[in-house]
Amino acid sequence: MPLDALGSTSRRKPRMLYFQARTDNYSPLNFEGTIDRPLKALRESFEVILIDSDCDYNEVCDRHEPDIALFDCGDGAEKSRLEIKNAAGASGIPKIGFMKGDAWSTSRTKLL
Repeated sequence: MPLDALGSTSRRKPRMLYFQARTDNYSPLNFEGTIDRPLKALRESFEVILIDSDCDYNEVCDRHEPDIALFDCGDGAEKSRLEIKNAAGASGIPKIGFMKGDAWSTSRTKLL
């Protein structure tokens, strides 16, 4: 493994596309726990590229060349969901869903 300028080994963090549901419907009280904390935790291990607007999945993947894609499955609020065209594309990139909700959240059924 190559050494950096300080003589330690360095490794690039895997690049993650994080397709996050729109956050304009969150109250300030819920924002930190629901949005900020998970994002900070993800950034510990990944180079996170936040996508928070409607898009074409293939175009975003071509532009950013991710190692993995994370899809925020929201909190049950239909109006906060992104419209992502061609989400079945780029089959070589692993995709995972991230449900931010409790055991009674209606978004569970949509994730499964």
